Amino acid sequence: MMLAMETSGPVASLVLWDGQLVGAESFESAQQLAQRLVPSISALLSSRGLALSDLAKVAVGLGPGSFTGLRIGVTTARTLAHALRLPLVGLSSLQVLAEQAWIAVGRPSDAHVLAVARSKRGEVYAARLGPGRELVSPFLLVEERDLGALVSGLPKPLVLAGRELLGRVPELGGDDGLLVPSGGVADGPDAAVLATLAWPLPDAGLAGVTPIYVRRS
Repeated sequence: MMLAMETSGPVASLVLWDGQLVGAESFESAQQLAQRLVPSISALLSSRGLALSDLAKVAVGLGPGSFTGLRIGVTTARTLAHALRLPLVGLSSLQVLAEQAWIAVGRPSDAHVLAVARSKRGEVYAARLGPGRELVSPFLLVEERDLGALVSGLPKPLVLAGRELLGRVPELGGDDGLLVPSGGVADGPDAAVLATLAWPLPDAGLAGVTPIYVRRS
């Protein structure tokens, strides 16, 4: 059984995964993540008749995103993996978000994906992934007012992901090459998608799982 947790954004999510979804929990994380994360893990396990000893792997989203959320989430994941001697895997939260959006628009084989997450001071973190959802440029810090120029300069078709980007679609010129997920499915990264990506991956070790901050705190 794997525990996957995503704490980089305003909504924290947890899942239990064993090749398929076993259980899930999510909650608004603002100002309460430190108080709610560990009790939520315990409650999720208990709701399925499981204990920490039933875990065989831990996965965590590495950001970029909320500094506080990442510190708490990654520290909790590392502590569990160390204490229970479990394999540990970390993935970029923007990679997870890109995967969600790509699935939501029908898995187009030729599409690039642009995923963003809120930073501070009118900026967003951004990542562009290629048709294989591989990262094709370093994580960027972009002014929100420059998102239109960024989108217009990227290859099409282009899948959009992230609340801060999807909320600006009317400002992006209505390009026919833009693929826009609906229903909020790609507003923020989900631990269930993190779990599907992390499930087959080998242990990265404690040293290989650290937050992606992009900017200094």
